[in-house]
Amino acid sequence: MLQQSRAEQVLQDASTKASASLRAACQPGEVMTPPARMAAVRKRLDTMLEGVKSVRAALEDFYATLNDEQKAQFEAIGPRRTS
Repeated sequence: MLQQSRAEQVLQDASTKASASLRAACQPGEVMTPPARMAAVRKRLDTMLEGVKSVRAALEDFYATLNDEQKAQFEAIGPRRTS
């Protein structure tokens, strides 16, 4: 359980950090030229991608600590995806 608790804390921290980074990257700015707007969009997308990567890694580590019953409960929380 201690390992699970630590993994959950790492997941929460990664999520909080990703959220803060995205908030900072998406601040409204002054009027910009089209190339500057595109650079800002790229920065935001890069920030989103890094956030997704860090949260995904933490989520996978947390998920690996769950037993089968916990995994079933966790999977029941979200919607089913279809390919």
